[in-house]
Amino acid sequence: MEVENVPPDTRFEVWIENPATGELEEATILRASGEGEAEVELETRDGAPLPFGVSDVSLLFGRPIEVRLEGGSVKFTGEVPGS
Repeated sequence: MEVENVPPDTRFEVWIENPATGELEEATILRASGEGEAEVELETRDGAPLPFGVSDVSLLFGRPIEVRLEGGSVKFTGEVPGS
């Protein structure tokens, strides 16, 4: 996930529906650089865990996702895309 053209140092919270609970929960945080860009990639081959400890990314496909500003204001909504 990446964002561009946002104010420098803006913090975004990424919320995804947890498969175990069915509730939206914070999965990760992005902070924009001084150039107004932020990106997050989970490199599981390097040992990074998937959100909520799921064993396969396909368990997140189609789940609701929200990108919120710090403090809770929802900026983007959608679904976790599949492959």
